[in-house]
Amino acid sequence: WLLLRLLVPLCRRRGRFDLYSFGVRYDPRRCGLLSPEEEASLDDICATQNKDAQWSHDEHLLWASTECGECVLASVRRQPSGSAQACLYVRTADGHCYVLPPPEQRCADESHGGGLYAAGGLRMERLVPMRRWRIAFNGLLRCTTRGDALAHVQLGLVCKSSSNVFEHKAHFPSNFVARQLANTNWKKVPSVSSLLDAADSYAQSVFCTGSISINGDPARELFLWGLRFRSIENVSQPLRCLGHIMGRTKSGVHFYLREVGIHGLTERYQTGLVVLPSTELGPVTDCTEAVMTDGRGFKKHFNFEFGPGSNHFRFEVRTDFKPLDEQPLAAERPGSHVTLSWWSCVVNEHPGCLLHLSAPWEPAGGHGAVQTESQTVPAAANATEAEGGRHKETVLSREVGGAICAPAAGEVCPNTLSLDEPRSRLASVAGGKGASLAALRAIATDSAQIVVPEGFVVTTAAFEKFSQNPDVQSAVHSLLSITSFTEPESIEACRRAVRAVESAALPEDVVADIKDSYGVVFGRRSPDLRVAVRSSAVGEDSEDMSCAGQMDTFLAVNGVDEVIKTVAKCWSSQFTHVACGYKRRYGQPLCSPMAVVVQAMAPADVAGVLFTCDSRTGDSRRILITANHGLGDSVVSGKADPDTVVLERSTLTDEPKVAEVHVGAKQHRTVMLGEGGTELRREPAVGCCLSQEQIRRLGRLAVQLGNAFGSARDIEWAFGGETLFVLQARPV
Repeated sequence: WLLLRLLVPLCRRRGRFDLYSFGVRYDPRRCGLLSPEEEASLDDICATQNKDAQWSHDEHLLWASTECGECVLASVRRQPSGSAQACLYVRTADGHCYVLPPPEQRCADESHGGGLYAAGGLRMERLVPMRRWRIAFNGLLRCTTRGDALAHVQLGLVCKSSSNVFEHKAHFPSNFVARQLANTNWKKVPSVSSLLDAADSYAQSVFCTGSISINGDPARELFLWGLRFRSIENVSQPLRCLGHIMGRTKSGVHFYLREVGIHGLTERYQTGLVVLPSTELGPVTDCTEAVMTDGRGFKKHFNFEFGPGSNHFRFEVRTDFKPLDEQPLAAERPGSHVTLSWWSCVVNEHPGCLLHLSAPWEPAGGHGAVQTESQTVPAAANATEAEGGRHKETVLSREVGGAICAPAAGEVCPNTLSLDEPRSRLASVAGGKGASLAALRAIATDSAQIVVPEGFVVTTAAFEKFSQNPDVQSAVHSLLSITSFTEPESIEACRRAVRAVESAALPEDVVADIKDSYGVVFGRRSPDLRVAVRSSAVGEDSEDMSCAGQMDTFLAVNGVDEVIKTVAKCWSSQFTHVACGYKRRYGQPLCSPMAVVVQAMAPADVAGVLFTCDSRTGDSRRILITANHGLGDSVVSGKADPDTVVLERSTLTDEPKVAEVHVGAKQHRTVMLGEGGTELRREPAVGCCLSQEQIRRLGRLAVQLGNAFGSARDIEWAFGGETLFVLQARPV
């Protein structure tokens, strides 16, 4: 112990967030008035676009509660492969508990740079680095105190930091670490630096304000205190999680305990934090050994200590022997679970409560023991397919979500890519619409229920070459000085720019690659084939920007020569006054990277739009279908009054049932012409254009795609005979 006591303090690191110099004058960042620029990168997500990623897990966790028993636990745990594990647990003042349903717990990672952790409909978004975060959820949670009935929950919190940053590498208690390592069997002096790297984390105390609404009831205000915790696990030092405990007392003391096993160093390593009512935050300096007993439970009587010297505090925790609530959650490895339990406790004679998260475990009859050393699990996302009120779980490749490694520096991105090519799932390569269609193609390969028409993408690399054309550069430059795109002069300037861009010649190598891809993808059908040429800007059809209707799509284009001309028209459409005004409002560059999707037309007898939630409230229990005869363009563009069908998902079985049917006047339908192009024709309204079987299949599609993507979707679809085509799926 003495040897380690001398060695451990020497391994202390300088804090990453020690960026302030309060003696410096006239520097608002160094004195803390403004956030230092370095904090933005330190408090950001770990990048997935790296084939040699050195991290295995990146977790952001928020726990906050009140003295009357209200509690929110929210976390997103990411992997470099692109999968994520989402957890959301809410306990309200009336004693009801809500938890994220299993299909959304292990799902697609929708996080991105700029400090957004997102998965399963849960969004944890950084507003100001290390100072303010927003927690948002609008979807379905399982009410565990009401027979697991589904409830529509709208939760919004803004969390403000109320303490300095605690970094384990910089502020760990030397004596406690030395004692733990001394109790471990080792043949040589253990590497303290490796231990600190493996247990890398930082935390802050936070104060959260916001509201919650359940099933459309009036929103209730929330005022919560708690902790924000960020941990990054290293590939070279895999961890074995043994459990977490988060607790608070009515006197305002918060505490957090964590136990992990570190491969090659120690079977048990304890870390923890205490936050006093004054918001003073510091590490746990001693703790009862093996608080997490078998990985699934914990000792119902344990002690821990906090504070140095005369400011030393000792806490004794006693809990009931039966939890107030206990729920199994899906863990990273398919078939394994984590138990979340809520307990009443007493801390130094002060009443309180605590929440326990167990180690991953497998049910009786499962394969393998409780979690062994952390290992890279094949990335997967769950899709739940409802059949007769039962859930059939299908494992979809996590590549569906688009987390494919971006081209390395110096690697040339091709001018065209098939929608079946993995790199097409990158929005930076194929644009928002192209990446979404490529993801849908991947889902369709695992499902016999839907078909996504084949096609290819003219990539953003091809647009980059096209934008070097002097005529294009001149047209873009003429728009840069315009501040408002509603004046007649600016509208005319946009028209001139559009004409100049669409008449510019495509580079020869781009033209050659389009012809090659057209022949390879569509083969012998290409002479008589009709295709849709669809704009696909980077950022389009994303959570932050829809861009719906801002740029042009051309239907029933006949022949590769017409496709080449139409590609330039798609690219020019981002310079219309409508698109330019939209970009200005969102702070986007006028000339943004843009791809084009060339996709076979679906032979549509009836088509329309499907929302997997109520588009006004976000309630995922309601599914909205609008439909008309012919191509879906008449529905999307609003040229016809479509039929409307509302489905409601059972709160127990999740099976969609028809709730309302409204037969529209329809009046018109869009049809495909033999010589190319489309035409709007009059159509008499005779009943609903959808059969009961088609409605049932669309309801199942809504559930499947909602689970696969982990959030609500706006889906364009078409029926050609008995075949269901999916043409687009964008976030609502």
